[in-house]
Order: sequence, then C-alpha cells, then structure tokens
Amino acid sequence: MRRGRFFWFLLLFFTVFMGFIEGREFVTKKEAFKIAKNYKMIAENNFFKNWKDANISKLTPFYSLNGDLVGYEVSFKKHGDLFISAKSDIPLIPFASEKGYSMSEQLENIYNNFKKRFERENIKIKDIKYLISLPDCYAIAVKINDESLNSLDIEGFKKIGEWFIYSPINECKNAEYIFKIQKSKKRDLQIRKNQKLKKIFLDTNASLKYKNSLNFKKISFKDKRYISSKELSDFYQERRNWSNGYCFAGCTPVAWAILLEYWDRHGFPRMVGSANDNDNRVVWDSDVVYMIDRLRFFMDTYCNSDGQGTTYREFVQRGIDYVYERGYKESYVERIQSSIWRTIKYEILQNRPLLADINLNTGGHSVVVYEFIENYENLDFEICVKTGWRDSPEKCYDVSYINQVHIFIPQGEGLQEQPPVAKIKASRNEIYENEIIYLDASQSYDPDGYITSYVWSLNGKIVGY
Repeated sequence: MRRGRFFWFLLLFFTVFMGFIEGREFVTKKEAFKIAKNYKMIAENNFFKNWKDANISKLTPFYSLNGDLVGYEVSFKKHGDLFISAKSDIPLIPFASEKGYSMSEQLENIYNNFKKRFERENIKIKDIKYLISLPDCYAIAVKINDESLNSLDIEGFKKIGEWFIYSPINECKNAEYIFKIQKSKKRDLQIRKNQKLKKIFLDTNASLKYKNSLNFKKISFKDKRYISSKELSDFYQERRNWSNGYCFAGCTPVAWAILLEYWDRHGFPRMVGSANDNDNRVVWDSDVVYMIDRLRFFMDTYCNSDGQGTTYREFVQRGIDYVYERGYKESYVERIQSSIWRTIKYEILQNRPLLADINLNTGGHSVVVYEFIENYENLDFEICVKTGWRDSPEKCYDVSYINQVHIFIPQGEGLQEQPPVAKIKASRNEIYENEIIYLDASQSYDPDGYITSYVWSLNGKIVGY
C-alpha cells in the first residue's frame, strides 16, 4: 500500500515539475549568448569556416503570435546566423548558416523601408516584434494605435488579430506563427537530448576539449563535408513571365535546377543548354531560365493567387522527365520517406546531392542537400542545404525537419545535336470556313538549348514571326 502511495506521489511530483519546466524558458538570454560563443568556436574550426572572420553582432528574441518566446537569433552580420531555442521540446539549434543576411537584418531592412510610409500616412506604431515558425518561416509583426484599421495599403501585409504581419519569404506569407506543445514520446526524447546538448555548450572547457581533440567520438559534432557548397549554384526564385503565367518560379523547379546544373558540370554536359557551354551559374542565364520553365511544365507547377509557383508533392519526381528529354534516359529518381538520415549519409558519401522536402507549416519547401554533420553521441544531426532563397542561400537544419528526400542518379550519354521540336496547339479542333482560330507554339523546345525565334509559314510562304 505504501509503495502504491509513493508511486502516485512521484507521478504527481513529476507532473508538477514538467508543468513548471514548460512554463519557464529552457534557455535564458544570458545562456543563449554563452551557447552561441561556444558553438561558434566549435563550428569555425570544423564546418563553418566563414565564421572565423565574423563576430557576434547581436542577439535578437523571436516570438510566436501568442506571445511565447520561441528562441534567440544570433547574428553574424552578413555571415549568416544561428538560432537557439528557448523551448525544451524543439531542437536546441534548429538551424544555422554561414552565408547571407540574418533574419533580423532582413526584417530591420523591411521595417526601415516601410517606416517613412507609415510616417507619411500618419500611422502610429504601437508595438513591433519578430515572429518565427520553425524551422524557417519568419516575419515582422506591427501593432498600430488605430485598432479599427483592418488593412494597410501596403502590399504583403496581412492582418491576424491585432497584428499586421509581413514575411520576406514567399512560402511564409500565410504561415501560422502559433507555438503549440505536442505531447509524444518523440518530444520526451528531444527534451533529454536538449538537456545534454545544453550542458555541453554551456561548458567552455568541454568546447575547448572538443576543439583541440583529435578524438571526435566523445563530444558533440564531427564534420562530414564531401560536397563543397561552392559546387552548387545559388539559384533563387525569380518572379517573371513563364509559359503558364507570371509569378515566382516555385521552390521545386529551382531545387531541381540547382541539382541538374551541378551534374551539368560533373559528367553530364547536356543537362543545361549545349554540351559546349557549361557556364550556367546564375539564375538569369537564358539556358537556366529555359530549364526552369521546362521543369515547371513537366511538374505542372502553376501560378497561384498569391503569385507563388506551386508544385504538388506527388509531382516532384516528374522532374526526371526533363532529364529524359535531355537524352539521359537511363537516369533514376526515387522518393525516400523512411531511413532518411541513412539515405542522406550514403548519397553524400557518393558525392550525389539530394532533393529534400523541409516541413514548413504552410507546406513543404524543396531544397538541395549537399552536406551532413554527424554527432557520435546521438544528440544531434544536421543537414546543410541550398535553400533557393535569395538573401539566405545556404542553411543547416536539424534533420528532424525533413519530411522526405529524393535520390537522383544520372546515367546515359545525353542527346547528340538535334534540331528544335515544333509543337503547335490550336484554340479549337473543329474549324469552319472564315472562322478565326489562334495557334500557340509555346510548348516547342530545343533539346540542345533554347529557342531564340519563331517563324510561321503557310504552304511554304512565311506569314509571321
């Protein structure tokens, strides 16, 4: 009987204790700064070499819309950023980057751009805060004095409750910035991992021991860099006229384009443009624009009402049809939804980048994985990716945010020199005398490059260009 009472007492104590833990910050601002310093010391000597020339410029709190402190962004001023969670049940370091502008730098620029307009229209700012929805949606939230104002005459701002919200990330325009606690065994495991990681990163001596030690099996991370980030292009989503409308390209066609341009310079020279031209490293290159447009066609990427390019997840694999069109008909693509970490490790060790789907709360975001960072204590695993975003082209994420990956293995000899293929579509199939019809040749293509001009002829006579 006493044992039973003691058991229930322990259960009650544990419940109260966990409630207390959930109600307080797992990491304070002072602790976050110390964790950042020690993490930087480890990273700059192992896998984030650019941080050697960077200094911690500031530490910025990020919140959820319901007022919870989610964590702190540590900015390295044009050398990326590091995010440290204040919650015990999400990864201690959800993401980090050694390249590009930090989130707070981007949001500050946005606010400064709009500030004069607020003043000109006599809009009084009551409060400002930075929001985050992990792993990578962030926004600026503005509260104004006039609560009766339901909209701002500024493109991109969306009102939620009493806040006007703006995100620089296309996919995050409709994100939910609400923090929710998920009760599960996985959550309990994350809490235990975070407690161990926090202990390591708060201990400067342990960090120094790691930095100077040749034995990587005991403490923290071990670098596994096999594909340099410089080997992949920093393509991003341009907003332009495509074959099926005017909008941003979409993350999936851009991710495929980054992947295929890599292979264009690594043994498969007809992936992009002609075999004699392998200098296609910028997104506005005409061969790259053509490739992205063709990828959009094969994956049925469409322009949605928000001006974004949208691709359904089940159509991601259709990017292989573009590869077949280029003549590499023995190439192979496969979606992997289990054993993701094992698959990533194997493919990167074979020098093969992967397509991956990051779980944003607005849906998936397609990226290209080029690196993994492994921890031998089973505390943390990270992948580094090309994001397809202009201001932050590279980031490393906790692997728990990955939904699925696609492995891609190119094979074959590619196309020999071939003429363009003309494809004509009429506005209707049944044609009557003296009736006007419209002809569309926008789906024509050149297997060796891109089409530079059209010539229309009727009965051997040129009738239009």
